[in-house]
Amino acid sequence: SYGLDACIGKNGHENCPFTTLADAEASSDSDDVIYVKPGDGTSTGQDEGIALQAGQRLVGAGVTLEIDGVEVEEVNLAEVSYISSAGLEGLHAAILLPSSNDGMTFTVEGLTIQGGYAGVGIEDELLPVSDSSGSFSVFNGTLNVSNVIIEGTSVAIILQDLHGTLNVSDSELDGATDVVG
Repeated sequence: SYGLDACIGKNGHENCPFTTLADAEASSDSDDVIYVKPGDGTSTGQDEGIALQAGQRLVGAGVTLEIDGVEVEEVNLAEVSYISSAGLEGLHAAILLPSSNDGMTFTVEGLTIQGGYAGVGIEDELLPVSDSSGSFSVFNGTLNVSNVIIEGTSVAIILQDLHGTLNVSDSELDGATDVVG
């Protein structure tokens, strides 16, 4: 499991977490939990998105973090874990899911996604056009979104060819378009 916060000597562990999503992404593996601490209350260091791998959970301070039934971080509703893709040029999602996703489960909870083109999307699929073969990647996985606020984006969640499962609960989707799929 890996986390983000302001700390010197970042190793990604609870007492000395990474300060950027990019560092957490580079050090994580499938089925890991990536916990985004509130940091400085902005998306600084967390504004270039993250590509999730199979089975990963991306969790923020808006929910209690439990790992294997053990409470690791209490819910902290006084502070917000912000992420974004606003630091990237072009059409990007703050959270990218792999285009090969058959049977994979992804969980996003307790975060605020602010700004950028999209909150959640499949990598290489964010333009509203198909690839050269004339088709989009099919989403055959499961995406669980809970206690998440997505605001100030063009699209909250973009899954062009949804054949899997999208579960959204206790969340606010406030993109220009809530879900494209």
